[in-house]
Amino acid sequence: YLAFLGGNERRPLLLVSALVFVGALFYVLGLKAPFLYAGLAYLVGAGLRSSGGAGVYKVVLGSLWVLFVVFTVEVMFDQISLVAELFFRRVFISPADVVNTYFDLMFGRNRGLWSAVSGIDAPRGVTYLVGYLYSGNSEANANTSAFVYALCAGGVPGYLATVLLTVSVFSFFDSAFCGSGDHGFVFLGFEYALLLTEQGATAALVSSGIGVVGLLVLLRSTNTVGKHADIGVPCA
Repeated sequence: YLAFLGGNERRPLLLVSALVFVGALFYVLGLKAPFLYAGLAYLVGAGLRSSGGAGVYKVVLGSLWVLFVVFTVEVMFDQISLVAELFFRRVFISPADVVNTYFDLMFGRNRGLWSAVSGIDAPRGVTYLVGYLYSGNSEANANTSAFVYALCAGGVPGYLATVLLTVSVFSFFDSAFCGSGDHGFVFLGFEYALLLTEQGATAALVSSGIGVVGLLVLLRSTNTVGKHADIGVPCA
């Protein structure tokens, strides 16, 4: 969020602050993904400021094109691509493979474990069950889309509850943005959508901090009502 504000309000020191926190995370936990998230958040903030709602699409599609060009150059000269390994495989190939294992667990060779009414009873959680059954590692935590996870862990009722929760969250962000014009709510919707591709809906709200940051943005927006109301997104 600091990186987003740095781009949205043209405050480079906020981006520097975000990178300091990201560097600390890397030093303590070895996490590399936050560097990508911080950079993307900064570009989204700058895109919203310069192009309104279309700025988000420009940032996402532009980033993909740049990465694809880098990938092409890497393959032409070296036959090995770090971009393909660190980005395209992890973003597009690996998640799809994990989703396939979840559906195989529900409807394939292990379909007897799953119930449409109650899902799967896994003491350590479905993510660890999938990791154990399909990788042989009892400590493997196979995270996947919030909706696929909800269907597998809680059956149809769990899936419908997740749909209701996510619709409610996005509706709140939409209404809050329409009422305040604060771009932070657009960023929260964008970030929450990204997180839903790899973790549960409630985990994204609580563990990943979307709920806490949402509260901070809501408190902050009371002092910036109408400041950025024209973003190119129609408000009902």
